[in-house]
Amino acid sequence: MSSAPFTCRLKSLQALIGACCGWLFVSSAPAAGVGNLVYLDSNNNAVFDSGEGLNGVTVQLYGSTATPEIDPPLLEVVTASGGQFLFTGLADGDYFLHVPSSQFSGGGVLESLRSMAGVSIGLDDDAGEDGEDAVDPTVTGVRTSVFNLTSGTEPTDGTFETGGFAATDNAEDADVDLTVDLGFRPLVAASFLDWQTDNPLSGSNLPTDDPDGDSKDNVMEYALADTPDSAVASDHEFTVGWVAEALEARFVRSWGGHSDLAYIIEGTTDEPTATAVWTPLSAVVPVMERAAGEETVTYSGLQNEAIFSGETQGFLRLRVDLDADGNSTIDATSYSPAWGFATVDLVARNQTFGMPLANRPIFSGGVDQVNGSVLDLATAVGGGSLVAAIQPESRYFVEVTSGDDEGHRWEVDESSVTATSVTLEPPAALSSRSSVPSELAGQTVVIRPYWLVNDLFSGADIVGATSQASAPKITFYDSATSRFTGLWRFSNGSITRWLADGVASLDDAGVTPLDVCRGWFINPRNPATVRVAGLVRTNLVACAVTGGTNLISIPSVVPKSPLDYQLIVDGGLTGSTDKTLADRLRFWRGDTEDAQGYYGYWLYKTPSLERWLTDGAPDLTDFTQQTFLLPFRGVFLISANGLIDWKMRAIPLAQEPSKENGPR
Repeated sequence: MSSAPFTCRLKSLQALIGACCGWLFVSSAPAAGVGNLVYLDSNNNAVFDSGEGLNGVTVQLYGSTATPEIDPPLLEVVTASGGQFLFTGLADGDYFLHVPSSQFSGGGVLESLRSMAGVSIGLDDDAGEDGEDAVDPTVTGVRTSVFNLTSGTEPTDGTFETGGFAATDNAEDADVDLTVDLGFRPLVAASFLDWQTDNPLSGSNLPTDDPDGDSKDNVMEYALADTPDSAVASDHEFTVGWVAEALEARFVRSWGGHSDLAYIIEGTTDEPTATAVWTPLSAVVPVMERAAGEETVTYSGLQNEAIFSGETQGFLRLRVDLDADGNSTIDATSYSPAWGFATVDLVARNQTFGMPLANRPIFSGGVDQVNGSVLDLATAVGGGSLVAAIQPESRYFVEVTSGDDEGHRWEVDESSVTATSVTLEPPAALSSRSSVPSELAGQTVVIRPYWLVNDLFSGADIVGATSQASAPKITFYDSATSRFTGLWRFSNGSITRWLADGVASLDDAGVTPLDVCRGWFINPRNPATVRVAGLVRTNLVACAVTGGTNLISIPSVVPKSPLDYQLIVDGGLTGSTDKTLADRLRFWRGDTEDAQGYYGYWLYKTPSLERWLTDGAPDLTDFTQQTFLLPFRGVFLISANGLIDWKMRAIPLAQEPSKENGPR
């Protein structure tokens, strides 16, 4: 054998098995051979196309009377160079090929794949493939039918060798059959009805059921090829983020989606409540990246959609319409959570900042039991694992999303996370309560990563320096001590990172977690643009406010008024006819003008009159419903008496009903 791409030759009086250049060769007096391809029919056209070859697949050769998975194979090779395999130096006779069951089991190259339907004996890969359609290849593997090899009579170019890599045996063309191929496709439920059969879920398998409590109903689980019985998040979910300066939305599904589903990306510039007008986006064509049985669908450049023209922020979601019976009538519609995105332009001076958007949770589900500071989440976790979802570089917190404790948060001890439980740290600085109530059992929680400084402020626009006096700076206000502390952006050409003020080491302070309801100051030294994306919050946010000065940020993605957040006496605030005894709001002038100092409002209250007034106002002009509380900004709340269990009012995000633009 001497033709390309085979650059190695093995000769012996006895059969030898050896590897060279990724190929296994057998050389002896017999001259017959067989090969050619293992491939993934990624475009579902029933033939091999360039680029579809699968490397790393074990292919075994058996004599015609052997029993695969029981008898040892005569020879074994591993595909390479675009899915090719080859057996040579074979005696004339009857054989079959077999791909063992291990290739289809957990972690195998062919996991979640099945042989393409049908068998095309004698035809090349441009007309089909030769794998028999095994019912469960994880048990039996996949084999071909028996074929005969007779040297000097095998297919040649121009006869039956018409498919991929047909010329690779031309030096011994009539001795080698390169028409025996194995093609595969992903195993997916053909319809939602089939999915229901495969997933009985103890009867909770109707389209709108959510048996694992992860806020994704069964239609969405089916659409995203996700696990319907575990509340641990997967990488299949709809997500939105910035890649450089391009806004991307992506999700994972079974190859080609499903014929009974329609996938629609929708956008709006309205606050994403029940009255928002959502518009289907169609200008950006998605890109598909396929792996075994799955495809990642990516929409890039969504900030350029017409509805976002001239806007600095907007909202996106995935809508999935199900037509289960194929009668062209939508039987159920499912929506992903709403994602917000924004570009925030920073000026070269001190300004406040706050992050109203939330990180995607790694878990959303119910609490089984509370054992001290440990939450048992076994039922909702199901067959998943919290340990597998924890990323070593991240910091996490548990947030309550229902019940009397909604909005409260506790830091997580990442080192103590098990497959089904988390240990909380009530005394930690970012926990909103100093104990874990037993009544959390039965309530729903999420486990989220904190935003870290590096997540928000490590872009190319934030240019570091070797001198703290000229470097970008982030400043935090500690209400307990009434002191400011900070970080500065260091860069010496080879190392760039955030450092803590007054610390001599180069330890990366960019891993500092950011409190959910606190604001801070940032001075980039030069104009900079920060691009952010995250989930729109829908639950209450608990923010303990001490007596005195607190730097907070609102969890809203649109401007809000004091009334929107119940910043009134009925909401727990203190009003008075004396400004020095009333709760006050102070805003940093540098947020809107090139100036230092503050301006503000105070809560005026008499037995018959309550309203927010501006500092120094000569009249009683009411600002209670003025939307001066801005997203992505901080505000000082000066509390007369403190608000230990204060919660900012939830912003409802009802998925239905909502108005739609465009055809359904």
